Amino acid sequence: MNKGLKIISIVLLSIVVIILSIFLTILIKKDFKFNGHFSLISGQSNKLIDSKEFEKVKDIYISSDVADIYINESEDNIFKVELYSDKAKTHKIELSDEDLKIELEEKEHNTFFGKGSKIILYVPSDFSNTFNIKNNSGDLKTDSYKNAKFVIDVTTGDIKINKANSIKFSTTTGDINTNEVNDIKGKCTTGDIEVGTVNNSLKLKVTTGDIKINSIKLKENSKIETTTGDVRINNINDIYVNAKAKIGDVNINKNNRFAKTTLSIKSTTGDIKVD
Repeated sequence: MNKGLKIISIVLLSIVVIILSIFLTILIKKDFKFNGHFSLISGQSNKLIDSKEFEKVKDIYISSDVADIYINESEDNIFKVELYSDKAKTHKIELSDEDLKIELEEKEHNTFFGKGSKIILYVPSDFSNTFNIKNNSGDLKTDSYKNAKFVIDVTTGDIKINKANSIKFSTTTGDINTNEVNDIKGKCTTGDIEVGTVNNSLKLKVTTGDIKINSIKLKENSKIETTTGDVRINNINDIYVNAKAKIGDVNINKNNRFAKTTLSIKSTTGDIKVD
């Protein structure tokens, strides 16, 4: 290669590096995220496409392909739904036999950048029935519904529930966080699980990720399984902890082999610590 071609190659490579650096900086500062459809999402849409209110609702069903879902406490004891999207293909808000059904589907993404869709649902805090949520890509964040049940099926997205009676979840990629729950059951392929307090029972299975629980007050036999990841429980009631790790340290500071309730913990690779 002659000297001229070398100089041109160096200049072109330098330009590419500069462009990539600028691009990555924008992604970091603007909080872009992939939405699972080979495009990037920058922020959320403020385009309201539908809104309805209801006085009485039994169970709630939410279905979406790409949207963040927010469930907030209603200030006037009314159920209210708001759908926001710049590129909705189909959407629906309907009440059938007192069941509230919400659907939002986006068009095929043919642009590299775009604003994400969102579903905002306002529900009275004393709601005691079931939230059924199915979402391909997007986060879920809720206020406290300590009497309600959550049944969640998410492919990609984080789940954050303040308080609930019970949570049943299935996720492929994403973290799960709740402050307090009576019963929690679910499986996660990749992601961390963090729970404040479990008051009755748990059954958790994680392929890759850590499990951290601040306090458990188990009344039923429970189980934790991890393939790769640490398990940490800070406070337990009077139970028997049967813990095994193929590769990793096991440290159980308080244990009662004669307790009526057993917590089984099994890890392939990772440390187990229970205080």
